[in-house]
Amino acid sequence: MKWAEVDDGVLYVSNTHMTYASMSDESNGYITVIDLNTLEIILRSRSLDSDNRNSLLLDDVIIMGYGFSNEEDSLYVLDRYTGEIVQSVHVPTSPDYLFTHGNSMHVRCYSSDCLFSLNCLIVEDEVTVE
Repeated sequence: MKWAEVDDGVLYVSNTHMTYASMSDESNGYITVIDLNTLEIILRSRSLDSDNRNSLLLDDVIIMGYGFSNEEDSLYVLDRYTGEIVQSVHVPTSPDYLFTHGNSMHVRCYSSDCLFSLNCLIVEDEVTVE
């Protein structure tokens, strides 16, 4: 585990360890969402979507990143209620740390930094990150 956060009685936790996807049968790098009142798992994201140091809970989405040697380096926007990936964005190297400042999202990657203008708009179940 690299990241966990509680919001409104719900625990969001990353499940990851540093290894190649093939070495873990691709059962690595996901987020589990748990209702703290019932201790039931609400949802689990798909594997190989989250291995960065932290994720961001923003409105109705979770922004997370995944990347490792010889694997795709991307940011993912996950609907925090359905677990569906609603958008993905390629980054140059493995995303490591995400943070926001004002209307910007900064992403520290393995060997580079990325800056995004952050506008999460939910329109008819569609999320757009600009």
